[in-house]
Amino acid sequence: MTLEVEQRAMRSEIGQRMREWRLRREMSQAEVARLAGITQASLSNYENGKRDMPLSTLLGVSAAL
Repeated sequence: MTLEVEQRAMRSEIGQRMREWRLRREMSQAEVARLAGITQASLSNYENGKRDMPLSTLLGVSAAL
């Protein structure tokens, strides 16, 4: 497996886990995004594995959840 494929798989896995935690807490993307200081569109992209997430953003989302 190439590095690019591994990174894509990791992004997808992290995004799926974030979505699972958000839904368990019955929170909307907009609510989590607001608490994390990012846009709802960015959170959607992270959850869908479409964008790399900076560590600072991961920490903010984690704190919101």
